[in-house]
Amino acid sequence: MSVKGFIFELPHKNIKNCTVKNSSIIAKKGQDNISFIGAFIGYGECVSFENCDAIGNEIINETELGHAGGVIGSSYSSGGYNSETNVWSESCKVINASNIQVKDCEIQANASTGGIVGYGVVNVSDSSVDNCIIKDNSKNNNGAGGIVGFTLSVNETSIKNTNVLNSTITSKDYVGGIAGFASGTIDNCTVNNTSISTDSLECGAGGITGMSFESSNVISNSTVSKSSITGAQYAGGIVGYTEGNLTNNKVNENSTITTTSSEYSAGGILGLTANSSSEITNCDVDKITVKSVNGYAGGIAGFANNIISGSDVNNATIIATGDAPMNIGGVLGQASNETDIITVLTNSGIQNTTLKTNGVAGKVAGSGLADLTGCTVDEDTVVISK
Repeated sequence: MSVKGFIFELPHKNIKNCTVKNSSIIAKKGQDNISFIGAFIGYGECVSFENCDAIGNEIINETELGHAGGVIGSSYSSGGYNSETNVWSESCKVINASNIQVKDCEIQANASTGGIVGYGVVNVSDSSVDNCIIKDNSKNNNGAGGIVGFTLSVNETSIKNTNVLNSTITSKDYVGGIAGFASGTIDNCTVNNTSISTDSLECGAGGITGMSFESSNVISNSTVSKSSITGAQYAGGIVGYTEGNLTNNKVNENSTITTTSSEYSAGGILGLTANSSSEITNCDVDKITVKSVNGYAGGIAGFANNIISGSDVNNATIIATGDAPMNIGGVLGQASNETDIITVLTNSGIQNTTLKTNGVAGKVAGSGLADLTGCTVDEDTVVISK
């Protein structure tokens, strides 16, 4: 293993009021199978960053399994993580970052890639990534994100008050505007004018995160605007796939959410969830387009077997573009078909929304076993056969 960065490798230190500008940090293919690189540190343990800037840097990791970050490549301890409980031991290597600015950078790797952190247990706040290119170039079950590529540890991970602007984020695995693969909490984050995409048939794309796997995960008070989210399997304006809760999130201002392969799910907020105890609460969309080929599509969720409440769809276009589409709906494309799992839709409204398909469409829900209470549809919402 090798590490590269302005400071290379640093355990248990604080870094404050520093800038790395117009620099190239490159790990060439063949140097090591695993190499961690970042503008400040390649690999660090329990490192804290405060009031630091990375501007105009080129950070390229060509090694087979190496992570890359705009500030730090990686911080983790494989011996400290219990994969059965998804909990790190007390010796976990947490990255703390606050008031960080990453701007005009290109960051690439063949593993997890992030605007600030490539891979690790993170606590990031009050930071921004602007006008950056972030790419995960290899299918290794990793991810790319505007703030962090891949993060674990529900108990320790937190991302709040962060902004990703004017950037392009692509991955062969999970991809998200804030995190490719996320655990823990994400709160009060913004993604604006950003392109987010993956061509993986196994991973998802989300305006905030591609995957939020644990039931205790929470994404709240976050907004995605003027952005495009594209996934081969599932895509959501906030999250591609989640088993956690979504609260007070918004997707708006001509954002587009698209799945490109047949028989998969796209939603204005959520692509897919399979956790019947999760909840989507007070999550709204306005002036968005949701497209699937022959899969499910919905203004709020493509496929869901959970509770959706107080979530409104305004001025949306929901389209199934294929010749043999599955179901689409104003709020939900497909509810559960299992008799012991009833999807619940309450107090949600659909206004001035157009649904286009050659298949089945419902102004609230496309199909499935759903309990609808207090949902309203205005007269300007229409279904059009293509």
